[in-house]
Amino acid sequence: MLSMLFATLLSAAPGQPPLLTTEPCEFGETYQLSAVHCTVAYTNNSDKPMHVAAAAELPADSVAPASAVIAAHATAYFEVTANVENDRGRAEHFFYATDTDAGLKVYTKASGFVLSLLDGPMPQIDFGVVQAGSGSADQSSKSITLDTREVSGFRLQSIVKAPPYIDCKIGDDGRTLIASFKPNAPWGTIGEYIVVSTNTPKQPTVSVRVKADVHGEVVPSENPVQMGMLRLGDKNETLIALKNPNGKDFKIGKIETERLHASTQVEPCVPAARGCNLLRLAILDTQPLGMVSGRLRIELPEYHRDINLAVGGLLLKRDTVVKEMDEKADKANPQSARTSQGAAVDLGKALRSATKRVDSAEPPGRGPLLKWSVANEELVYGYLIYRGDSETGPFVRVNDEIIRALNEEESSEYKWRDTSAVSGHTYWYYIGVLKQSGVRQDLTGPQKVVAK
Repeated sequence: MLSMLFATLLSAAPGQPPLLTTEPCEFGETYQLSAVHCTVAYTNNSDKPMHVAAAAELPADSVAPASAVIAAHATAYFEVTANVENDRGRAEHFFYATDTDAGLKVYTKASGFVLSLLDGPMPQIDFGVVQAGSGSADQSSKSITLDTREVSGFRLQSIVKAPPYIDCKIGDDGRTLIASFKPNAPWGTIGEYIVVSTNTPKQPTVSVRVKADVHGEVVPSENPVQMGMLRLGDKNETLIALKNPNGKDFKIGKIETERLHASTQVEPCVPAARGCNLLRLAILDTQPLGMVSGRLRIELPEYHRDINLAVGGLLLKRDTVVKEMDEKADKANPQSARTSQGAAVDLGKALRSATKRVDSAEPPGRGPLLKWSVANEELVYGYLIYRGDSETGPFVRVNDEIIRALNEEESSEYKWRDTSAVSGHTYWYYIGVLKQSGVRQDLTGPQKVVAK
């Protein structure tokens, strides 16, 4: 995304404050495939009224009003809507206001945390290489079973949306999605989503990505095309061979780019060969900095088909220094948590604003009390408590609010009481970690507790 331009671009004379400044907004916690709202502010610091037009960086997002006149030294407020779709973890959606007179933009953002109902936040069916039109048993259908510990009795209900070239259905168990390709599937890389409705209002729909590389009568030498680390000012080129395995000559028609600032040129293969063309792809310096994730659509007139090529890379400034992050990630892995029997305390908002460890006072109420401490929480967003009636489960999350990480300098200590437990009943509890990336992992194994 635009991890950048969250800086003000409209400036006054040197040494003067920016003419237009902005305050971003937080939309809080939400689940995937939802639309969230919050309000951003733009302030006109000049002595004259300013005409601005507001817009969203992503087509699925929106902002209202679309335009406004901000009086001198006044503030205007815009409601932004972010469709988080398949975001996960900490998410940022960018919006901007343009001074219609100067034609310059000031970016702002709406930020929040995106959760998934599913235990695996990015479920995927990977078909690998698929031969176009083939109905062989080993690739005609694949399936994925979706699980969740967010709610009990989870079931899939119906197919809401699917690509037109994919057949899909829900298995008899109500949790398995089965998909297969139709003969009219497009050639090249496919990364589409199947959207399925669920029986829980917490997240009414979930999505499963379908990934494949469909080989037709013309096959690229690589797909996806990984261009690695790119630098502004370099050539940033790669060559892609397109071949007909049977040696039949073919023409390349129109080439379209999607989310790519690139030039393309068709050349003969070296050495020349029947049924072979070279495509020279160059990423231009107008490409936005950061992750490159785009697509080429190549027309093949004789076949009345297109080939889709995915293109990836990382575009950096010439002087950007890249540091190794593995050591930092290892240190931030909360493997050294210590736990003791107890069980559930909802620290709620108090934990979110805490600046020191929780004290020794036990949370109020009756029910099992869980206690744990974590030595390093640099990549941790919060903690989830799961409860089951046996050591093997099934387990279901019992804390309504995520217990936010304290991120203490040494170690952070937590207590949580399960006030919903029935006295005299035996339960098993374990603690889960929710990373800033949206990924979950288990922090402890199941612990047996008899509620008093």
